[in-house]
Amino acid sequence: MLDPKVVFETFKKQFGLSDWQKLSVEILAGDASSRQYYRISSIEEKLTTWVLQIAEKFDSAYPDKNPFISGQKIFQLCGVRVPRILGSDSNKGWILLEDLGDETLQLRKNKKLYEESVKAIARWTLNCDKALPDFKILSKMAPHFGWAFDFEKLDFEMGFTAEHLFKNFLKIDGYDFQLSTKLNSRYLADCPRFFCHRDFHSRNVMIAKDNGGIAVIDFQDARMGPITYDLVSLLWDPYVPLNDSWREDLLKTFLHEVEIQNKAPLYSRVMEALEPAAILPVLPRWQIELHRMIIQRMLKAAGSYASFWVKKNREDYLPSIYPALVSARSALEALRDSAPQAWTQSDVELLTAVSYALSALPDNLKTKG
Repeated sequence: MLDPKVVFETFKKQFGLSDWQKLSVEILAGDASSRQYYRISSIEEKLTTWVLQIAEKFDSAYPDKNPFISGQKIFQLCGVRVPRILGSDSNKGWILLEDLGDETLQLRKNKKLYEESVKAIARWTLNCDKALPDFKILSKMAPHFGWAFDFEKLDFEMGFTAEHLFKNFLKIDGYDFQLSTKLNSRYLADCPRFFCHRDFHSRNVMIAKDNGGIAVIDFQDARMGPITYDLVSLLWDPYVPLNDSWREDLLKTFLHEVEIQNKAPLYSRVMEALEPAAILPVLPRWQIELHRMIIQRMLKAAGSYASFWVKKNREDYLPSIYPALVSARSALEALRDSAPQAWTQSDVELLTAVSYALSALPDNLKTKG
């Protein structure tokens, strides 16, 4: 357990207490990352709490090179609530944060909160795409604008799924699967790139305890990618499956939010990404991208869930494999049926591979999770 005396000495000013024995330390259950989180509480004032994140050490002379610190600033500049940074110790890799509470969007499936979340995606998509003055200095050090979902990254993700889901979990050779994903990954790599949270699902949207609004966490891996990336992560989240009616309404909310905020030529690149393509009049280009992103994102998610079991014996992620694969299969079928001009032999082979993976899942996992 973390020594409360060391925590007190490190952040004595922030706590405003006279004695380390007035602090209590509680480890928080995190996701399957290497970062650790602790809740620090004042014994005297039970409502006074903080969260301590422990991650890698960083250079105190260049804090904006730290992905968490720079990510926090970027989302804040975009008008999105994130936990306030109250203090840090770069030599320990410690960052003291505002405590937002314990309730996530996963625990409160509320359509208005989903609408807030979708509007937040629109804000960072638009605001990061225009030249905000504060970004000029920040972007020189923040790593996020140099990271991208290029082909190498997307292909790596599918290789990860081939290894952990197919080979290690299902005991299936994943070579043909990964080969069949390359066209899909190439398509997405060639799409216009916008700022993406990268892991924007229901567990990373907090319901702030002070006002009941949403706040965004786990943003340190943000990078540039297709405009549909975060939408897919949230609306096709295997942890909280949404019905088609909700998804349709929330996609309309996103498009409307972009439209009402799009009052300057600076946003024209965003609008171009959402306009229909002349060569495919049957289905808007961004919806084809949406189908292909669902395929990519859900297959990567299924691979991650399998890897948590393979590497860390985390069985709690296994029930989410089935809904992820079902969403990938449904997106492939929708692409085939609604955009035959975009349908390829690689897609045929990928649909076969995904269907086979679904049939190979243990019977006890063939549920909605």
